[in-house]
Amino acid sequence: MKKEIKASEILNDISKGKNNVFDSRIITDDLDLTYLTSTQPLKFKECEFKGEIKAIYSTFKEVVEFEDCIFEMKVNFSDCEQAHTVFEKSVNFKKCTFKNEFHFVGVIVKGMADFDGSIFEKEVNFICAKFERALFICNAKFHSKANFKSMEVASYVRIDETQFLCKRSKIDFTGSQLGDKVTFKEIICESILTLVAVKANFFNFEKAKLYNDLEVRYISCNEFICENVEFRGKVDFDSTQIKLTLNLNNSEIYNEFSLKSVVVHQVYFKLEIKSDGKLDLRGFKFEVMPESGSKENLDKLLTAFNEKQIEGKFSRDPYIELEHFCRSRGRTKFADEIHYQGRCQLRKYAFTRDSNINMGRVEKCWDWIVKILTGYGVKNNRVLLILLGAIVFGTIFFSYADVAPNAPDKDKPVTIRKAIYYTVYATDMFIPLVSLGLDNKENFSSQVKIYECCELKEKPCLSIELFRSFYILLGWLLIPLAGVSLTGFLMKKEK
Repeated sequence: MKKEIKASEILNDISKGKNNVFDSRIITDDLDLTYLTSTQPLKFKECEFKGEIKAIYSTFKEVVEFEDCIFEMKVNFSDCEQAHTVFEKSVNFKKCTFKNEFHFVGVIVKGMADFDGSIFEKEVNFICAKFERALFICNAKFHSKANFKSMEVASYVRIDETQFLCKRSKIDFTGSQLGDKVTFKEIICESILTLVAVKANFFNFEKAKLYNDLEVRYISCNEFICENVEFRGKVDFDSTQIKLTLNLNNSEIYNEFSLKSVVVHQVYFKLEIKSDGKLDLRGFKFEVMPESGSKENLDKLLTAFNEKQIEGKFSRDPYIELEHFCRSRGRTKFADEIHYQGRCQLRKYAFTRDSNINMGRVEKCWDWIVKILTGYGVKNNRVLLILLGAIVFGTIFFSYADVAPNAPDKDKPVTIRKAIYYTVYATDMFIPLVSLGLDNKENFSSQVKIYECCELKEKPCLSIELFRSFYILLGWLLIPLAGVSLTGFLMKKEK
């Protein structure tokens, strides 16, 4: 049975040092600890506070504990403009229920701060609070918005298995410094979670379920772990820099997921993108992607890059980064396939409505020629076969037309000598800037013999002239194209 006690009795006991432990009490009115300096440990266990608690400009030199307490009214440890409340040792609010607002603005805690298992039914405010050791908010429940802006934690933060249950609210950590690491393992978040310009070396969202948007922008850290996470809202990692590892393995994406302008050393990208899941990979830079080691994993990655990028926000950047990684590991075949698919997708998106790819008509035409003839520089056998076919066809045409006056066995059926001669002749004509001494005006004649009025006459043939011009022009197109393709110059064109 809980006993009632007035706030004035508590203040009297604290000031005289008579009793600093209050167990199973009901505090019937407002408890005002403003300007209080407490030199003894203070503990409230299984107490109910019917009135407000106010502790502004107070100093607690020993441990302060609230365990299994219920706060019916507002709890205020801060003044919104100035706050000098200081806990020189640890402060604990374990398994407490806050039925009204909780304000901890600008409070300084020099020991540990523990809110494990607490329930916050109204607004929570930790703006500019400073924790010189660790902060624990595990297994807690937030039913309204929580503001952690510009909060400072020297050691680390644990918010594991906590539930943020208000869909219309925001959990805001903008500008906070969260020490060496912060963990959100196995949280359930129905609120918007904002981590903009937050400083910490290590972030861990392992097995989290995020039903609303996650904003992780302008962060610089060493590791960011999102393994086995459900991303049901939009996710924005814009301009985040991760020095070591970004782990997205075994996570599920149900909405837009932005890695725009993210720079990371190593990324684990073995995730499942649902039917409505889309990727924004513009400016996404990485050095190592271990999943690309097998053909199966590579196919999954390329499927994600090809099919899941947001229309109007397509980028070749992930293809380029993955291609560079594969080439650095000696996986040339994989790298060529990545290069080809990336260029094909670039061309595909250039023709879509509201495309962000600016490609003019001439460029589209040239791109099509390069694709068909060289496979964007990775299928050089195509252009070599076309070159060989062009020379063979030219040999056949010129030998049967017998266009060279200096050819052996002139005006006779095609012989081996004549075939060899016209092979060299066609090659000389086809290859620009190289002369074998056969391709000249004196050694070409478009005259053909025809019968007119039962008389055999020689007349120039326009079709032979046109074919010769086309053949020379084709050589000027294909030979340089084959050269830049075989030397790898075409593959240096990054879009």
